[in-house]
Amino acid sequence: MKVFRSHMLICGGTGCHASGSIDVRKALVAEIAKRGLVDEIKVVETGCNGFCAQGPIIVVYPEGIIYMMVQSNDIPELVEEHLIKGRPLARLFYKEPATEEKIPTMQEIPFFALQELRVLRNRGLIDPENIDEYIARDGYSGMAKALTEMTPDQIIDEVEKSGLRGRGGGGFATARKWRTTRNAPGAVRYVICNGDEGDPGAFMDRSVMEGDPHSVIEGMAIAARAIEADEGQLNQVFSNIVINAAQAMPGGGTISISAESVALDSANAFSLPAGGYVRITFADTGCGMPEDVQKRIFDPYFTTKAKGSGLGLASAYSIIARHGGHISVRSHPGQGSTFDILLPAITQPAPRSTGIDTPVRAVSQGPKSLLVMDDEEIIREVASNMLVELGYRVQTCAGGDEAYALYKAARDTKDPFWAVIMDLTIPGGMGGIEAAQLILSIDPQACLIVSSGYSNDPVMSEYRAYGFSGAVAKPYSISEISTVLAGLHPNSRTSR
Repeated sequence: MKVFRSHMLICGGTGCHASGSIDVRKALVAEIAKRGLVDEIKVVETGCNGFCAQGPIIVVYPEGIIYMMVQSNDIPELVEEHLIKGRPLARLFYKEPATEEKIPTMQEIPFFALQELRVLRNRGLIDPENIDEYIARDGYSGMAKALTEMTPDQIIDEVEKSGLRGRGGGGFATARKWRTTRNAPGAVRYVICNGDEGDPGAFMDRSVMEGDPHSVIEGMAIAARAIEADEGQLNQVFSNIVINAAQAMPGGGTISISAESVALDSANAFSLPAGGYVRITFADTGCGMPEDVQKRIFDPYFTTKAKGSGLGLASAYSIIARHGGHISVRSHPGQGSTFDILLPAITQPAPRSTGIDTPVRAVSQGPKSLLVMDDEEIIREVASNMLVELGYRVQTCAGGDEAYALYKAARDTKDPFWAVIMDLTIPGGMGGIEAAQLILSIDPQACLIVSSGYSNDPVMSEYRAYGFSGAVAKPYSISEISTVLAGLHPNSRTSR
């Protein structure tokens, strides 16, 4: 990423636009070019700073100097004094009305000094149109956690504990709104962004949408997961792919998005049912990726980024699969990447459930015991939480050898394992297939479920041929694992 000596952040809020900030920005860009400073000074248009009466506003970093009521004819002097001579231009400082003191930084202005920013934490600090700047301030980390580690009920419970409310006059409780929507009957649920401007003096939605739009997108994606809105889930897929493309182009580039109708026959290469589909293609001009990375790009927790979570494309894969579609990638190092999504074409809304998970609860003899084998601690923890919520007793382990030992030890007790959920692949250790054979050698009626992020692995589709009773693709939701457990064939395991 290119490093600049100074960043000049000019407010691009509606108030500053009305007072001439567009012309000021043009004059600033032209003056910097005229002085030969293009490679040293970066001009960024931000959202509203919250001091509209003093606009146009420019903040210069790293010093944090704030200039008020800047006009186009101020620009040559401002560039000369501050950027070339290193002397802040005091005549454009804010002047405190009561004392007429000139204040150089925003943090020292009484109006801002006591403020603690939360919703507007990125106000005036980032380019609202630059996704990298949002991600650099932990953007989309909440969405990643909500989409891959939490069930809809857990998200709503967390929001309820936070006390989050709407910022309109009614202050409606967010959790109550989300829970009501999730439990309401109907074929389709929507997440709608409300840009209310009808309450003078109250919190303005415009400030967030202009100054930090990715926070709105992230919040809508979390809401979509909580209420199980398909439209929001697909928005999440598209956002994750665009984020990945943007990160592959640190020096800038182009993302091309296109869509077309296609017809697939029964012998198609994607193992999809024959019929009409919509193909959506995302192509970037980034760095591309080698073949070994392409093979693992949709694996949960796989990432090539130092601070990446490896959850974005994994969740995209899972969502597309749940919608009866297919996602794939084509790429060559240095030639960019192309993601292709196939989704079934429909002419009317598909029927859907009420959004309430149907749990597998304890049988009359008492809760059943399950064993979860996975080398990722976070997956073991999330799976355990889901299964406990469904009424099971759960034990976890990290590898096949330990799973076999635990199963063998529990087999002759009064509390044997009713089923085992097994990770297909354990790097450097015994995986699901080998462990399954060991367990079946001592208990041919063992109920074993294979789990993998490689949902296109032949073991996942032909699981019975390998001794498994069921299969579930990672990352899975509480409703998905509940359905797999509820659908186990009664003869797959002897009654305990």
